[in-house]
Amino acid sequence: MKRLSLFFSASLAGVVLAAALPMSAALAQTDFECPNNGPSIINGVEFQTNVRPGNTYAVTAIGLDGFDPVLAVIAPDSNEALCSDDNPDASQISGFLPTTGEFDSSSLNSQVIFSNDSNDFMDITIVVSGFGGSTGDFVLLFVGMHYTEADGAGDPFRVYVEPNVIAQGTPLSTYVIGVDDSLDPKITLVDSDDNPLSDGNGDEVYCDDANSSSLCWGEGADVALQGSFLMDGSAMLVADSLDSLLILPVEDLDPSVPHEESFYAFLVSSFAQNTTGEYLLAFHVGSGDPSTLQGSSK
Repeated sequence: MKRLSLFFSASLAGVVLAAALPMSAALAQTDFECPNNGPSIINGVEFQTNVRPGNTYAVTAIGLDGFDPVLAVIAPDSNEALCSDDNPDASQISGFLPTTGEFDSSSLNSQVIFSNDSNDFMDITIVVSGFGGSTGDFVLLFVGMHYTEADGAGDPFRVYVEPNVIAQGTPLSTYVIGVDDSLDPKITLVDSDDNPLSDGNGDEVYCDDANSSSLCWGEGADVALQGSFLMDGSAMLVADSLDSLLILPVEDLDPSVPHEESFYAFLVSSFAQNTTGEYLLAFHVGSGDPSTLQGSSK
């Protein structure tokens, strides 16, 4: 098989984040103090999704070009959190993605592994910052998600594009790579009610197959994923022509938009919703200095 299970540490797979979370709840700010004298999240980038019961998930932050990421997985209604900085179980992850180039393994990588042992879907908030509030680019990996027949239009994800992201100027690149060979993944940009969005020309903003002008919007239509890979020790996940890449600009967005409105929302599904299976989600995003922007009220 060209695709192998990866990014899970058997010794940590029993960690549980058990709170039931409302999807509408967002952090009031991008700073967060981790419990038990853990690391501080300063000038963070926020992500939201929900996870099905009975599964284990791995969230990994990989710094690019020396960036040292700090990671928190949070239950927003209670501020319960699992935090990580310089996690040895994530230190062997390396890879190559078209927007990042090749990146080596690093002891600075952070990782949280958790399970949803409740009986219901659970919403989570993920926040990544640089250690001490430093700026730079990173890749956030989310492993353990499955698209199933019961998921309908798709699994929801939000990325909050706030002044720090706008200031860095790095386009938000979202990769959906099938872990199961049977899955032909698709990602769609949607509004807050999960309705597909279109650009100024009336073209729906989505990507089914990267490097396809008819099946992928924007820059992703010109980028081949063949040759892209993620590696954790001896386990490797290799992208193919059915995988998806959606690249969205950030530098011209309005930094004064209120937090609760300043997000890109996505649904991850499959082509025509007729294939199912596990996938890996990877975000390439940057966090800069928001004080460099004009017009920010945050």
